[in-house]
Amino acid sequence: MRVLNRKLLRDLWRLKWQMGAIAMLIACGVSVAVMAFSTQKALVTEQSRYSRRPASQTSLRQQHARRCRLQLTWRESTAWS
Repeated sequence: MRVLNRKLLRDLWRLKWQMGAIAMLIACGVSVAVMAFSTQKALVTEQSRYSRRPASQTSLRQQHARRCRLQLTWRESTAWS
């Protein structure tokens, strides 16, 4: 059994760069998965928080967005005149 252990260690030492590359790939995959799950959780949390806002805040946001679109449209129509 001792000879097999030495052979295993020798083979692992020869493959150290390949093992390092595999470890890096696994670490990158885990980090991408963590990022995706945390992004999904943040989006779901913000969506539920936005839907619980009072209607007055939502309508003010809609009015502001409408005003900005109207200003942009007006600026575009007068820019070339």
